[in-house]
Amino acid sequence: MREFDKDLFTTNLKLLRQKKKLNQRQLGELIGVSRGVIANYENGATIPSLPMIIKLVEALEISINTLIFNFGQPDEDPELKVFAEDQERYIIDYKQKNEALSVQVSDLRREINTLRAYTARLEKDLAKYEERQ
Repeated sequence: MREFDKDLFTTNLKLLRQKKKLNQRQLGELIGVSRGVIANYENGATIPSLPMIIKLVEALEISINTLIFNFGQPDEDPELKVFAEDQERYIIDYKQKNEALSVQVSDLRREINTLRAYTARLEKDLAKYEERQ
């Protein structure tokens, strides 16, 4: 399996961003970060996390394979092709799990709000009961 090449990644990111005719600020806005974060990615000061790489490839409309390994090269390496396919499956799985977690968080927030309302009613009823005593 190929190792991550930071120089290749930073070069690819800059070239792919420019190919999409985006400046650093515009790409940052697409993925929810500042221009400085994109600059740090492009100069190698910071390496993005996997969730951020996913946002980058979606914003640039490319594959992880293209961003990390072989911008401008034919995808002829069978090992690389299998790796890219595995990564794409991982991304799909990641998105599905993230979506499921978002639904669970929303459900929990509704339950918390329901419990808060119920608690407030109980406290109000308790205060009325104590006044009568």
